[in-house]
Amino acid sequence: MIEATAPTVPLGLWGRWRTFTPADGLAALDVQRIVEDCEGCLWFATISGGVSRYDGDSFRTLTVHDGLGSDQAMALLCDRQGRLWVGTGAGLCWYEGGSFQRFGPEAWCAHGAYTYAFELSADEALAAGASQVVFDRPLPYYVENFLGGAPAAGADGWRDLQLRLINELTVAQVSATFAATVEVKVKADGEARAREILGQTKIAFENRVDADKIAETFTWTTTLEYQELNFKREALTVNPAKACQPLGAVLCALGFEKTLPYVHGSQGCVAYFRTYFNRHFKEPISCVSDSMTEDAAVFGGQKNMFDGLPNAKALYKPDMIAVSTTCMAEVIGDDLNAFINNSKKEGHIEQEYPIPYAHTPSFVGSHVTGWDNMFEGIIRYFTLNFMADKEVGKNGKINIVPGFETYLGNFRVIKRMLEEMDVSYSFLSDPTEVLDTPADGEFRMYAGGTTMDEVKDAPNAKSTFLLQPMQLEKTKKYVETTWNHDVAKLNIPMGLEWTDEWLMKVSEVTGKEIPASLVKERGRLVDMMTDSHTWLHGKKFALYGDPDFVMGMTKFLLELGAEPTHILCNNGSKKWGKAMQKVLESSPYGVNSKVYPGYDLWHMRSLVFTEKPDFLIGNSYGKFIQRDTLHKGKQFEVPLIRLGFPIFDRHHLHRMTTMGYEGAMYMLTTLVNAVLERLDEETRGMGTTDYNYDLVR
Repeated sequence: MIEATAPTVPLGLWGRWRTFTPADGLAALDVQRIVEDCEGCLWFATISGGVSRYDGDSFRTLTVHDGLGSDQAMALLCDRQGRLWVGTGAGLCWYEGGSFQRFGPEAWCAHGAYTYAFELSADEALAAGASQVVFDRPLPYYVENFLGGAPAAGADGWRDLQLRLINELTVAQVSATFAATVEVKVKADGEARAREILGQTKIAFENRVDADKIAETFTWTTTLEYQELNFKREALTVNPAKACQPLGAVLCALGFEKTLPYVHGSQGCVAYFRTYFNRHFKEPISCVSDSMTEDAAVFGGQKNMFDGLPNAKALYKPDMIAVSTTCMAEVIGDDLNAFINNSKKEGHIEQEYPIPYAHTPSFVGSHVTGWDNMFEGIIRYFTLNFMADKEVGKNGKINIVPGFETYLGNFRVIKRMLEEMDVSYSFLSDPTEVLDTPADGEFRMYAGGTTMDEVKDAPNAKSTFLLQPMQLEKTKKYVETTWNHDVAKLNIPMGLEWTDEWLMKVSEVTGKEIPASLVKERGRLVDMMTDSHTWLHGKKFALYGDPDFVMGMTKFLLELGAEPTHILCNNGSKKWGKAMQKVLESSPYGVNSKVYPGYDLWHMRSLVFTEKPDFLIGNSYGKFIQRDTLHKGKQFEVPLIRLGFPIFDRHHLHRMTTMGYEGAMYMLTTLVNAVLERLDEETRGMGTTDYNYDLVR
């Protein structure tokens, strides 16, 4: 407590500290709370000595001998009626008329029914040791405002009392009974209140059916009868496991040095693309829109481009702007080539400034199609403008085209293998730096990427390798017919055999030997496959994702002795389906596999219910299938192994690798440990299922 002193105190001090101890009449040194009553007296709660009242001259101490529930006083409050409330280790009391009164029935004061936390936050109370009673505001507040005053001690009205106590920060549900405890459940951030409001809204506006009907319908959707109807759908897609074309175009553009992705369409579309990548890569994504509105939908978006191109160049200073379209622009028929040329003719932007483009309608194709279209647009621009004197093999390099690839580790592992082989290469579209920038205080809007000089020089390479050939049809056609490159007929370099084939083809084209380091790396992969064969052999996997990834994943599962049961690819063509079938026929583990090109995750949901696999492999959206299977019963649950794109609900997986021997090691580690984790989960029952399989084998 501070005593005021004269303003002449030296060194600018406004007061001096005076210390009060039990020698001055204070109950104990361990003071927990201080409060001023309506008479201006100060009250002090102590842990071991009860409470002390200070009137400005002297202390008076009150203990259990004065009616206090316990000398362990933890909290104090003076209410609007002038009553002093004391929270103790043996219940709640109030002081009025010179004596203490117990609050509530005697059972409340049983051992362990602490009420000292009534003016603490939930976190503070728990930290202080309160395990049973937590109030988010002083208890008298609720007594006065919700109960109209305290009931008489022992009143039957306290039996099974339910108080729902709500404020902006915390929701506390308090159950008080004649039992020896007071139970409190706390939900932070108003969750309980939000649930209550949502439930009321559903009842009022959604014509919600009763719970029994919901349960009946859910069960029906897990049957073969429903599956047959589900697979007859024609006009509706449910959770397709794909994104739209412009998303792929944006990723492609990000892979070129100082290139700004520019979307000719609405601002909302760009917000979607940016947040989609934000959530996957956990990085800022630079992309602009020319913000087409209703006027543009009627009159065309040329004016938007007249303004947008010079503004984007002036504000963000890119060396190149890569333009793609959205649904709006495509529906009204905007001509990007004409708009860009008109922008240059009218002086909105320099004639020589590079602006490649691609039409990427969202209502057809997918993100992998958009990447292919944008890449073809970029190489077409530089080929048309800088093709003179080009000669196949002139630069002694090979070109690597990744396709829509979101595992940044795949870029790095392919580069490493080529460098170990001493192969000269150009990586055409490389977003690894801009999508994996360090946190060192510097914002890098542009970082790394394929240079324009590399793109101009690309036709001079010996050959072009497509890492994901199933999704790069336009690129393949352009490279073969315009660059005159012999594009090798290879599969995605995933797993053992297809990585072998890829390396051997690179060696054949370049004349470079496969080094001993890669041979050793391959041997380590084979060793891992042998070690894990026991756990993976015969395990059934359903999987979904993009065409090349799914095909590579399936091939690797077959190499591991696992059985891919349901193989689904919403953006897979009939051509992909036939190629996939050939892969399955090449292995005895693919005999019972079924391929589903063009189907969605609602179809997959039916499949995992009627023909249950052991695991599901795919992106984050598969968690809803796992949730539904678990809801039917633990024995029906199909755990999700997160491999693919997008991964929103886990961190840093985008830095991992799926290609090459290194990628196969990562996938193998992920798969086998998922199997072991599941086995662990099933054998944790104390004295029932605790087999300790992992320690005794």
